[in-house]
Amino acid sequence: MGVGAEEEKRRHKRAKEDRRKGKRHAEARNKRIRRVTLFGVIIAVIAGGSYFAISGLLSGPSIGPLNSTHDHADFIVYINGESIDFSLDEFQLRSNYVHLEGGDGNVIHLHAINLNLGFFIQSLGMRLTSTSISIQGGQVYDNGAGRELKVFANGVSIDNPTNYIVQPLDSILIVYGDETEEEIAALVETVPGGAQQAQGAFLNP
Repeated sequence: MGVGAEEEKRRHKRAKEDRRKGKRHAEARNKRIRRVTLFGVIIAVIAGGSYFAISGLLSGPSIGPLNSTHDHADFIVYINGESIDFSLDEFQLRSNYVHLEGGDGNVIHLHAINLNLGFFIQSLGMRLTSTSISIQGGQVYDNGAGRELKVFANGVSIDNPTNYIVQPLDSILIVYGDETEEEIAALVETVPGGAQQAQGAFLNP
């Protein structure tokens, strides 16, 4: 066999080996791409699930749409015997869906159906759970040391206040402290009744 034929044979062998290497590299690259894609899908699913879990917690399963209602409810919050003044500007008109307005700190204006109490409290820059309430500035009041969070709607205790759907003309009491049952009953009577008037003004302008 001549030198030229031998060289051609070697070139053919090298080309064949290069093609095999290229194929292996392409397969490895495709595997990496598939792994990265799968990882991205998993992260997206987890993130999406977390978002909807949190969204469901705060806004309820079927909140809205905006302006699907125009109702009113009353509420008051006591922490360690002191009521929070929600008539301040910082608490007014903070959400289109539910808010306080007109310098009134006790009448909740509902502009979407199925709004829960947790969503409303969050709109005020606070946070409500079944065992704690946090106010603006990050101060958290949690159950313990003889003090407890209690939430009532129309005088009836609410076990899961975050998801409680606020109803028209509700009278809601949120209280954190060491009050006795008798003291709680007295506080229930302190919830202002402005929602009835606001509801009447809306229905009969």
